[in-house]
Amino acid sequence: MEKVEQLKSLINENLKTEVAEQLTEKSQAIENRLDEIEIKLQKSTENKMEEKSFSTSFGELIAKNFDSIKDVSLGNKVKFNLKAVANMTVSNNLTGDAMRTYQPGVAMVPNRKINFRDLIPTVSSATGIYTLYRETGGEGSISVQDTPGNAKTQIDYDLTAVTYTARYIAGFARIDKSMLQDLPFLQTALPQMLLRDFYKAEDAKFYSDLSGAATGSTTTSATVDAEQIVDYIANLESADFNVTGIVVNPKQWARLVTTKPADYSVPGGFTIDANGNIAIAGIPVYKSSFIADDKVLVGDWNYAKRVVVDDLMVEFFEQDSDNVQKNLVTCRVEAREVLAIDRLDAFVFADLGNVA
Repeated sequence: MEKVEQLKSLINENLKTEVAEQLTEKSQAIENRLDEIEIKLQKSTENKMEEKSFSTSFGELIAKNFDSIKDVSLGNKVKFNLKAVANMTVSNNLTGDAMRTYQPGVAMVPNRKINFRDLIPTVSSATGIYTLYRETGGEGSISVQDTPGNAKTQIDYDLTAVTYTARYIAGFARIDKSMLQDLPFLQTALPQMLLRDFYKAEDAKFYSDLSGAATGSTTTSATVDAEQIVDYIANLESADFNVTGIVVNPKQWARLVTTKPADYSVPGGFTIDANGNIAIAGIPVYKSSFIADDKVLVGDWNYAKRVVVDDLMVEFFEQDSDNVQKNLVTCRVEAREVLAIDRLDAFVFADLGNVA
């Protein structure tokens, strides 16, 4: 009986040793495999995500199945079901936002290709009151002395003092100091935007002044746009002006470019190059959005000038109003200037009759 008990004890010890060895071997293999998976997952992302390690998962499974493990024997196995590995997505596995790429600078509204100031000369003035003397008429004449001893003819000239007063064209923006720090590109973008809008305001002022004052002859019998412009050139040159430029809106430029020879005989000297640049008798046609559609300005642009008293400048100010209290910065753009027109009859402003 004692030998039977010793045999049972020996069998149990061998069985326990064998089962323990098998469990150790299997668990070590599973742990090694899952450790490899965990390492691969850690290398696949730099984002900090909470992940359950193998040791934690395996420990939970051991605790959950402890009673079954105690009864392990040859022929009596325990099956472990680990949670399946899922596909990683930003929405499921990331706490926070994915990395973004920011384009430097600001996608700004474009500048005008041609501004009014590009067409005229600039002069400086020490004061804001600018006076010119315009010839306005006269009496008498200069003539040939037909007979020696006869009196020569007398002539006089009338002059009119014309005064232009310079005004400030200006504007400002107030911006939070921390915004300038957090968006550093605004330090260069903001002045550019202010300059763009300054030029547009200047264009509107000068265009209004010149189009309202021009007295050049608009006489024409033509109905085709290009032919009307040719007549306006002739009217000015008949008065001995040297026409240096023609200005139209881009929509009006398109009408000139798309005019077909089949519709009418192209006027002599009307040329369009491969880039769409138009010249009429060698006089360039400029397109700009500051002039209204269906209008045209033809002139000797040397007879108008931009008189500058305080030149264009963009400046930043911290000491303005309550800026110090509110941590604001003021950015100002301004110039004191005026459009002076030497001769009103040096310019033709006309409607080409395409738009009701």
